[in-house]
Formats: sequence, structure tokens, C-alpha cells
Amino acid sequence: MTLMWSILAAAAQVASGAPTPIAAPTTTPTAPAESPAMAAARANRSRMRTTPQSVTMVPPDYPEDERAANHGGTAMVRGILGIDGKLGEAVISRSSGFPALDAAALDAVRASTFSPAKDADGVAIAVPISMPQTFDPADVQPAVLTAVDPGYPEAERAAGHYGKVEIGGMLGADGRLIDAQVVVSSRAPGLDAAALAAAQATLFRVRKNAAGKPLLGPAKLRFSFDSYHSAGKGGGILRYRCDQFARDQTWWRATWPAKEHDAFFYMMLGLRTVVQMQSGGFDSAALKGSVSDMERRWSKAIEACQAQPTALFIDVFKPEGDWARRLAEKNAL
Repeated sequence: MTLMWSILAAAAQVASGAPTPIAAPTTTPTAPAESPAMAAARANRSRMRTTPQSVTMVPPDYPEDERAANHGGTAMVRGILGIDGKLGEAVISRSSGFPALDAAALDAVRASTFSPAKDADGVAIAVPISMPQTFDPADVQPAVLTAVDPGYPEAERAAGHYGKVEIGGMLGADGRLIDAQVVVSSRAPGLDAAALAAAQATLFRVRKNAAGKPLLGPAKLRFSFDSYHSAGKGGGILRYRCDQFARDQTWWRATWPAKEHDAFFYMMLGLRTVVQMQSGGFDSAALKGSVSDMERRWSKAIEACQAQPTALFIDVFKPEGDWARRLAEKNAL
């Protein structure tokens, strides 16, 4: 997922009801005088036409003593994303309330890499960005040492089966899942089975406490199967044909409730929202209208693709298809 879609997804999240970690009173460090580099980066925002995208996101290293003390919170890291894809002048603009967590947040963001922002001529420019880093002591998900790709069974793809699968189980001392099972189904048994097999073959890192005892507990893995993502330039949207789109949507509509849209629908809606925001025409009323309009045109696109099976989805679904093509050709999707 790119940085732009990550921001949109984060804005749409709702409270999960998970136990609330202990958070010290939040403090905001006194902002130092703005450097010339930051002033120049702020000026560059009006020139930005291609948003920065995540390349390598390094998760923060959660100090075990902080987790054990039930210390958690969100640290906001601010800095200048340079043309080299690294964050400079990184500072904590909003503290988690715990210095050790703030330090871990800074280390993680400094170690991450991005594709830089670009102007209308495709020239890389430095821009200011802010990134949240969240620490939740209730989240004990272990890190994956060896990931196993389940692949996308061709028979499932040909049938238009796609979606997300979540596998859960208990972590064993050998770093593998015990009693793994499907906890969120794609509603396609073949995909669920492929995800389960991959999860059972995945190797996790087993954390240990100060006494060297393995910290075992629940673990989960999420898998996504879809045809609009694939290896190669553009991430797949440049190769997503109408016949596959029509099969996918026909199966989805026969399997899921009428108003439960898939991730691809929301990706296109998110693209439309970004364009509206950039043009200054976005508000709550516009969003509601966009959803209704998108649903109507989505149905028309399915019909059009059934009639033009060899066409590309982005050549049928307008104007979002044109916007998606431009982003994909710049490797922004």
C-alpha cells in the first residue's frame, strides 16, 4: 500500500474497542525556529504533483520494558522528506508521553525510505511530512522471519474469486503457528485453504523476556488475493483487463451484501477524493454524492467490460481510469 492510500485508510479507521494502554499526559515539544531547509520544503508543497510513496517502512522497535509497564501511545514524527527518499530534520512534533517510545519512533522513521515527491516536470523535490508511530502494549503480534507467499491459484482467479483472508493461531516455541485457523474468510474456500497453508509454513521471530523465557501468545497473518495488483510497472492497474474485472465483480456481488464494496472500489473512490481535495471541491456533501455516483458508474463499468472483455478497466472507467493511469505510469500506485 502506498503512503497516499495509507493516509486515507488511517483517516477511515474506527475505534477497535481494544484495551487502552496507559499513556502519560501528552506533551508537544516547543517548536524550534524553522530552518531555511524546512521553509524551502514548505514552499515546495504548492509545486507537488506526485506524492511521496513508502518504499521500505521500518516498524518501530517496541522496548520490552515499556511494553511490560503497559506504556503506549502515538508519537508524531515531523521532518523533511528529501529528494533522496530519506527523512531529514526529524523531530517529535507530538510526544507519546514516554521518551523511550519517542526515541524508537524517530529511529524507525529515520530508517525508512520513500520515493520522493515530484513537481509537474517529474523533478524530485523536498517536502515536509508528518508520520504517526503507534505503540500498543496489547498488540503482541510477533515479527515474521520467513514469509511464505500463498500464490494466487489460477482456478480461483479464473472463477473471479478474490479478497482478504486472516489466519490466527497461537505462536509455538519453534516460531510456527499452533492450531492455525481461518478467522476472517474471503468466502472462497480455495483462497482460504491457500492462505492457511502459507500461514502454517510461515516462521515468526520468538521474543523473549528479560529472563530469556519465550513470550508466546496469539499471532495472525493477513493475505490478499486480487488481480488489480501484480508484479511490474504500475502495480497491476495498467494490466487489469475487463474480462477479469467483470468476473471479479460478478462473483463479489453474488457473494457479499449489496452495499459491501471491495477494496478496489474504495481505492478508486479514494483516488476521486484526493483529486477533489486537490481541486478544493471536497466536503461531506461531495463525499456522499461521490459514493452514490460511484456505485451507479461501477455497475455501468461492469456491463461495459462484459461487452469489451479485452479492454482495460482504466480505459472503461472514466475519469478515474485516466487519473489511475497517470499515477501508475509514475509508479505511484
